Amino acid sequence: LHLSEYKRLRPQSGFARLFAPNLLLPHRTICTICSDQLKVIFHSAAIIVFWNKAQPCLLYKADCYRCRRSFRVSSIYLFDHKASLVTSESQKSDYVHYSGSLVFSKEILVSFSSQLIDDHVTFDGFAAAVLKTYRRLSTSVDSITADNLARSLQSVWLYYELTNFILMTSKATEVSYPYAMSEGRTRVNGGQSSRAIFIERNLDWIYHLFTVFWSHHGDVFGACRCDRCSSVLII
Repeated sequence: LHLSEYKRLRPQSGFARLFAPNLLLPHRTICTICSDQLKVIFHSAAIIVFWNKAQPCLLYKADCYRCRRSFRVSSIYLFDHKASLVTSESQKSDYVHYSGSLVFSKEILVSFSSQLIDDHVTFDGFAAAVLKTYRRLSTSVDSITADNLARSLQSVWLYYELTNFILMTSKATEVSYPYAMSEGRTRVNGGQSSRAIFIERNLDWIYHLFTVFWSHHGDVFGACRCDRCSSVLII
């Protein structure tokens, strides 16, 4: 109550603007391996990206040092492999965060997917439009630039939708990704980025999942009404 009054009376206060009322907790607090109840501790401060506003938040985690796992908002960090494990459970989180300072609401990722399918938007165009929306609604955040937002969106959206795809088209219940997901370039310090290496190593398998599932999806979902949905495949 006192904080709300302070923010109302001093809206330009640095404290009022930086205070984070959103607390994002780990998607689970019981270890999936040893079943120990884990202590929830502070992880980092971040910004949640919604379609019409950006809000500061505090991220929390639950570490299992015995199993070398850290349970985060929408993933599990594997200490020994420096990788993020996304499971069918963690994928249900309303907020998506793997690394970096930006957290994406699930709604904005779904919105981007819908517009991308209809060829209405690019990563750069979508990021620019979001920031323009913020400014028009007087909710702009100085720390978010169009380039930074587009780069983060590209990385997070790619792994979010790739996880949806793998969970839908295979029997897999979890997917492991390199932790450095925010690398927007294909080459870093003269070598390939971990994201580029991951995609290159798994491209044939992902293509196999796509072709096998799509050519046999009638066996899963039943006969299609159009009778021609698998007759043409565009790569």
